Amino acid sequence: MRSTILRLYYRDLRQLRRKLTFDNVYEKINEIIIKVHTDKYANASLLITELQQIVLMLEKKYQNLYVDLVKNLILKVRLFDFYFVKIDIRQNSSIHKQVIAHMFQVHNIHKNYANLSDKQKIAILKASMSRIDLIDYTYKDAMANEVINTIKAVYSIQQNNGINAIERYIISNT
Repeated sequence: MRSTILRLYYRDLRQLRRKLTFDNVYEKINEIIIKVHTDKYANASLLITELQQIVLMLEKKYQNLYVDLVKNLILKVRLFDFYFVKIDIRQNSSIHKQVIAHMFQVHNIHKNYANLSDKQKIAILKASMSRIDLIDYTYKDAMANEVINTIKAVYSIQQNNGINAIERYIISNT
């Protein structure tokens, strides 16, 4: 997702560069093009900030020439960020219950997690949240590995594309 949208921004920036040949503006657009091409922006707001600097330069020194083109690109970046669509992840609550019970049994946290009261389950979950070994383990249960890998993928996508790329992890039938 990210590489595709960055390629489109790269193309738009190169088209802008052909028109923005003014002193300092050309250099600035080149810097931006290189950063987009090499994926150096941590988030879209940094790209927008630099594009707004070009708008200011054009407004102050060049009578607003081509400002509308730069603002159109800013609008695209605001609309699409570094991803095209937002993704929701869905999983059934019974799967989560099985996976957590399995994980806690394997790591000797609690042998009979499924039979605890909700209050007891919450207490054990809170106490176990910082245990990295629970997710950095390969389980014999394929479903446990699948759920953990999904959570890791969500984290990775959010790190690379911003938290809004995946806003929701929906646990149904709760």
